[in-house]
Amino acid sequence: MKKHLIAVLLTACLLFSFGTTAFADPSGGQESNTDGANISVTKDGETEYEVTYKYITDNNTEESVKVKANAGAEYVINQSPAPRKDYIFTTWKGKVNGKEKTYKNGDKIKINGNIELVAQWEEKKGHFGYYLSDSNAHWVNMPADVIKYKDKGKTKYSEINAVAHGDTTTVTSEIPELEGHVFLGWGDKERTGTGPDQKPKICKGGNTVTYYYENGEYYTLDALWGSLTANGDTKVYDGERFELKPAVLTLNDNGLSEKLSEEYYSQLTKGSIEYSTNNTDENSWTTDLNTISFTDVGTHTLYVRQEITDDTNHSRKLTAQATYIITPRNVTLTSGSATKEYDGTALTNNTVTAEGFVNGEGATYNVTGTQTEVGSSENKFTYTLNSDTKPGNYNIATKYGTLTVTEKTTPDPVDPKPNPDTTPTPTPAPIVTPAPTAAPSTDDTTPENTATPAPTATAAPTATPAPAPTAAPAAARAATTIPQTGDNFPAVALVIVMLAAIVGLGITVVLRTDKKK
Repeated sequence: MKKHLIAVLLTACLLFSFGTTAFADPSGGQESNTDGANISVTKDGETEYEVTYKYITDNNTEESVKVKANAGAEYVINQSPAPRKDYIFTTWKGKVNGKEKTYKNGDKIKINGNIELVAQWEEKKGHFGYYLSDSNAHWVNMPADVIKYKDKGKTKYSEINAVAHGDTTTVTSEIPELEGHVFLGWGDKERTGTGPDQKPKICKGGNTVTYYYENGEYYTLDALWGSLTANGDTKVYDGERFELKPAVLTLNDNGLSEKLSEEYYSQLTKGSIEYSTNNTDENSWTTDLNTISFTDVGTHTLYVRQEITDDTNHSRKLTAQATYIITPRNVTLTSGSATKEYDGTALTNNTVTAEGFVNGEGATYNVTGTQTEVGSSENKFTYTLNSDTKPGNYNIATKYGTLTVTEKTTPDPVDPKPNPDTTPTPTPAPIVTPAPTAAPSTDDTTPENTATPAPTATAAPTATPAPAPTAAPAAARAATTIPQTGDNFPAVALVIVMLAAIVGLGITVVLRTDKKK
């Protein structure tokens, strides 16, 4: 009996010892959150739990990462999921001690059991882009994966791929074009507030740019343009050097604010403007316009260049050219005219007038025109330009004067001393004898005797006039003039009496005739 009692007591002790071990709380009195995860005990007796990170990949599959953590320890969250296109990882979300919370990398949690954290994502809304600034600019070749959009009425271009803070892109190597301008690069303005401050700079194709903003904004690069303007001119040849105009550099600020324009272009170093008349001869370039002379007629080309360098020592060369045209000067050469009456000698005029030559230039002349006979002809001539006068600088026109010989209008002059032997003697006028007067009849029936009519006097021949204009000498006049002196007075009186008798007889005959009737 005593033996049986001892055996029962031993059995009871063993059972009590086993039960205490089997039903002890493995968490030390904490809430269990195993979720089926394995629990392990370290050599020093500490219990380990698992922290599981879950996330979605680009191909929409779920991936996870498991990390061991000691019970009761402070665990620092420090996991980043694999990048996901067009999305940004933001936080981890999960239950800890029965409460659901979101955590960022660097947050601490106390491990009281197994924990599962799920990655949270935000869609990327930022974009890199390009602005061509001047509305007349265009792409020669549109960059790949770039689309056009409107921003406050301005046309801009953005990359299709969305970006977020810290993302990078490579600046396109495609170069836009603007007539009359040179592309100087992409202006990247000053950026502050959401990261390390960025100073303004000028980018070129192939440079890397980092997205500066948190999310949702466009990171735009602005096209910069420069033009080197050279203006030509036209004039008529004047023998003087053409006054050349200096070229002008213009940094195009169309489409840019004054602040941005100043911000960008202040970073450029401008070299000296150089000129040449032969752009293939490197030794012909000069900065002094006064050493270039365009004087003679022709089309002259002035080549211009200037080098622009940015703060990265990247240089661009601007070029331009101007045309200077000199046209020929008009000159008129005119020979003189002359007129005279025919005299049997040649008529000439060696005068030539030139209009239009510049000072110090001209020609010599050889006049060949001549006119002797009655009529007209051109006063022709030839000319030879002086040695300093270039024929290409002038348009020369010739005009010939006229040489005219007219008929002689004045008779030959008379000899002032005429020969007396050739002077004709005038014929004296004949003396007419009056007819006798018949006695009057007393018989009324008998007709009266009709007086015999006086014979008609024969007219004296017309004397041939003496040659004019010289009057005859006094001796000759005395021989041909009836002197009015006392010696010839009876003869004159007789003539007068006879004429009176004839007139009286005529009156008597007439009266008697009337009476008889």
